[in-house]
Amino acid sequence: MFSVFCQKRFKGGLVSSDGRVLLPFNPSRGIGCIAIGNPSEGLVFCEQHGKVFAITEEGSRIEYDDITLQNPPWPQLRDGLAAMCDVETDKYGYINRSGSWIIPPRFEMAGDFRDGLAMIFNCESKRTYEVRGGKRKLIRQTVKNPMYGIINRTGKLLHTLPVDNVPFINPTDRGWPDDLFEFVGEIKLKKSPYCVPCIVRNLSEVHRFPNVKELRPCYRGVVGCRTGQEEQSSWELRTTRNVLIVKEEFENLGFWSSGLCPAKDKGQGWGAIDTNGRWVIKPEYDHLRMFQHGLADGKKDGRFVVITPNNRVILKCDADYVEVYPDRILVVNGDRILLHDLQGKLLHTIRVK
Repeated sequence: MFSVFCQKRFKGGLVSSDGRVLLPFNPSRGIGCIAIGNPSEGLVFCEQHGKVFAITEEGSRIEYDDITLQNPPWPQLRDGLAAMCDVETDKYGYINRSGSWIIPPRFEMAGDFRDGLAMIFNCESKRTYEVRGGKRKLIRQTVKNPMYGIINRTGKLLHTLPVDNVPFINPTDRGWPDDLFEFVGEIKLKKSPYCVPCIVRNLSEVHRFPNVKELRPCYRGVVGCRTGQEEQSSWELRTTRNVLIVKEEFENLGFWSSGLCPAKDKGQGWGAIDTNGRWVIKPEYDHLRMFQHGLADGKKDGRFVVITPNNRVILKCDADYVEVYPDRILVVNGDRILLHDLQGKLLHTIRVK
């Protein structure tokens, strides 16, 4: 099941891996527009006319009452639970597939579960609302005593995290470690309102990066670091203990997956590097995204390509965009949706009216 946006028609819908339209294509802007999340565990959350519902892989619809979706990135059903916001309290909790609260709404922010754990944010807050057009809108919020933590599937707080901010709260492939508890955070300097980037290892061990402007999520003890000012910034590789591996070698870095990280060479194109900073895929692409399900999509000479980790091109096409899924490659070109298998063979074509 795939969430699809057709740029030519400016409509969004859902299609199955065998080419069926599970949710008819609706306008993505204006009155009656539909907002669609990302599928997970055979379910995708949607919102239309202020109502939240879900579509299953079979095409059936599940209605939910008195909940709203988070701001992007939207929640996904993970480990049988999804983070949702209670309309009445504006607090986040976790519902099951049918919409029952399993963990009551008591958090200011809540991330998706992964391997039985989720990251949450709580604080003492005071909100001020005003009513516009019959709807209540938040106009001001004050925050005291912020706290990030890790909970289990019963909602029990297992760990309090020693950070003041976590920019990647959702455990996507871009924000959560594969093995150890290592993640990017920010921590305030003493007697200063400013924060510096840090890496938290094993939920308690903090390593500060005081001369770094930005950090990418970790991968097996390696983290990408941006140094210098915006217009003259460079990226380098360091260990999570802030030991230099490769100094200011790259113009930009992507996100780790399958042991590779997309990287842009200075004055050249995009390729992929390993944890030692060596080029595994030469920087010959106009752009390259992170590997997913053993493949990565990018652009070369103005055309989309899908490649393997050994740089074998399995698909080259003109398109508006390309996405790689566990069992399909999705290509959207004008009003046509094309579904390929992971070897690049075309299986289905759908036309959006």
